[in-house]
Amino acid sequence: MNIRNVFLCLALTGCASQTTPLEPKSPWSEMTRIDVEAAYKMLSEDHPGMAESVNDGELKNNMAAGYAKALKRAEQVESFEGYLATMSALSMAAGDKHVWSRTSYKAKSVKWVGLMISRQGDNYVVASDEEQDAAKSLVGYRLVSCDEVPADTFAKEKLGEFHAVWSIEAQRIQKAPYLLIDDGNPFVLRPQNCQFEKQQQQVSRNMEWQTVKRTELKDKIRAASNRGAAGHGVKEFEKGYWIGLQTLGKKAGDVVAEVQEKQVLLKEAEVVVLDVRGNGGGNSTYGAQIARVLFDNADESRKAKHNCDVVWRVSNRNLKQMEYYVDAFSSSMPEFVEGFKPKLELAKSAFEQGKDFTGPTECSAIKPETEESAVKELMPKAKNKIVLLTDNTCFSSCLIVTDRFKKLGALHVGQPTDANTHYMEVREDVMPSGLSYFSTLQAMSPASPKNYGLFIPDVMYHGDIADTKALKNWISELTEN
Repeated sequence: MNIRNVFLCLALTGCASQTTPLEPKSPWSEMTRIDVEAAYKMLSEDHPGMAESVNDGELKNNMAAGYAKALKRAEQVESFEGYLATMSALSMAAGDKHVWSRTSYKAKSVKWVGLMISRQGDNYVVASDEEQDAAKSLVGYRLVSCDEVPADTFAKEKLGEFHAVWSIEAQRIQKAPYLLIDDGNPFVLRPQNCQFEKQQQQVSRNMEWQTVKRTELKDKIRAASNRGAAGHGVKEFEKGYWIGLQTLGKKAGDVVAEVQEKQVLLKEAEVVVLDVRGNGGGNSTYGAQIARVLFDNADESRKAKHNCDVVWRVSNRNLKQMEYYVDAFSSSMPEFVEGFKPKLELAKSAFEQGKDFTGPTECSAIKPETEESAVKELMPKAKNKIVLLTDNTCFSSCLIVTDRFKKLGALHVGQPTDANTHYMEVREDVMPSGLSYFSTLQAMSPASPKNYGLFIPDVMYHGDIADTKALKNWISELTEN
């Protein structure tokens, strides 16, 4: 059902399924139920962790619980906002941000109280306040509670249930600015009064919800997100060189070329910082290429670990996606296609034989104690100090770069990274209603740990992670000591 049919359906008599014995409370309820079932079916049939041959009981239990809760919520949905919240919560049950629900149809406005919240340490702190009277400003105040619900509980129920994997601190930081923004979710608290505290002084404020355009909040949310922007390129700083690698896309290729061009200078520098603030992923190969310049034997130390390939879950939809890759990229990425074709042939063969995967889902790796000694023996040595700087946005392929640099001996500083699982290769499909897209993962890396990240820095930075000047001074002092 496309979007035009959805609204036609709403204007007429409803969209109840002919197989449903009872009339739903609203057309939205029935559409939500249909899409919930479609999304869960897609995950069950296409996600590698949901296969019977993979022993991921945690994922299966979490998804079953999320599915049951989504069906109950669907019975109560009476609006587009309720639909979106239900689908989003179902995606969060997978415990990996690569599984998402998204829509192209967003309201241009939301409700807001004039306060922007930032997560700093273990607290939710007011980052900005629209209050005109400076004496009444709550900037710097810690949120204590809302409608007598403790701040941590309120945040978990509003953000953790629908927008974040709550066990991952980085995602708590990312979503904190949305705590006092109301997007119409009918399943969460919209508080009327909140309590704040600063220097043991508590104040209370009534929440006056007003309509505001999303575009007007964009810069305020960015400022409260407690994340940085590394930029791209190699620059000098007091102690040596600073490599900005904010993305792992096309711009990263230019950074690699600059690193290779300046490799003599980089090897002779006292300190080299790889700054990946703001990096949400892409192609980890760029990070590996930089590692080859900064460390000797970088590739050999990785080879000592295992010899296990990524395997794809074999299903009709996954197979079609693999065929699409070969057709779509045959001209623009011929090398990729040639390397991918053998995987496609394995998938076709496995599909014909009724197998779940293109290869073994368990890795017969070197024993941990043998692996550890092998890696130590081949551990690359750098003549200088290599520092890796991360913030809470580091995700997906950025995690691979982080893991690589930490194992090669870099000093990790900054904020904890985000985290994902050993499942990979995202695909998203439009849901039957036409109102949203839902994603699944299609492959897995048997050699990787089930939960990949989060990575905690050797030295945490508690200041403004966006302040590059202050960070350079801090790292200079840190490496001096």
